[in-house]
Amino acid sequence: MTQALMQDERIRERIIHERDYVVFDIEIRESPNDVEGGWSAKDKLGFACAVAWVNIEERYRLFDERNAKELVELLTSTPLVVGFNHVRFDYQVMDKSDGLTPDRPCIPGGFDEEAWPELAGPGKIDFDILLEIWKTVGVQPKFTPATHGKFGLDSVASLTLGPENKKTGHGAEAPYQYQRGEWAALLDYCQQDVKLTRDLFRFIRSYGRVITEKGIVYL
Repeated sequence: MTQALMQDERIRERIIHERDYVVFDIEIRESPNDVEGGWSAKDKLGFACAVAWVNIEERYRLFDERNAKELVELLTSTPLVVGFNHVRFDYQVMDKSDGLTPDRPCIPGGFDEEAWPELAGPGKIDFDILLEIWKTVGVQPKFTPATHGKFGLDSVASLTLGPENKKTGHGAEAPYQYQRGEWAALLDYCQQDVKLTRDLFRFIRSYGRVITEKGIVYL
C-alpha cells in the first residue's frame, strides 16, 4: 500500500478502534559504527533485547536472548503492531537472527527499500509511525538523509506531546550498554522509547496528526 494507512477508511477504523495492540522496540548488540556496512548491515547488528507495551494487559514486557521467541509469538499473534521504524529496522534485525522472524504481512518477499512495504493483511496491521510520516509527506521509499531526515522519535515526540517527552539517551550508546552488561540502563532506555511511541500512537488515534521539525503532518 503506497498511501498512508489512515487514508483507507476501513483500515483507519481498525487502527483507531483496535484495543489488542502491541508497541515494541528492540536494541542491538553491535554498534553500526563497528561493523562493515553500518546501519545497512542488519545481519551483523544482532538482537540484544526488546520492550513491548501489551495494551490488553496494560503492562510492559521485557525480552532478551533467553525469551526472544516469546516476543516473536507475541508479534505474530497480535492484530495491530505499532513501532517507530520497526518495519525496516527491528523486523529486519530480527529476520537476520536465527528463529526470530514474526509472521507479519510486511515480511514475506524480503525488505525492498525501493518500494513501500505491505503493512495491512487479513487480521493484521503494522502501524509504523515513521513510515506513515514519510508516505504522507511524499518522499520516495528509499532513504536519503536530505528528504527523510528531521523526523526522529525524540523530535516528533517532544514537539507533538510536549518538551518533557524526550528519549533518555541515544541509540548509538545502547549496543555498548549491552556489551558492558548494563541491563538496567539499556532496558530503561528501550522502555522510554516504547512509551514515547505508544503515547504518539494514542495521540494520532485521537487527533490524526503529529508535529515535526518540518511542520504538522496529518496522518
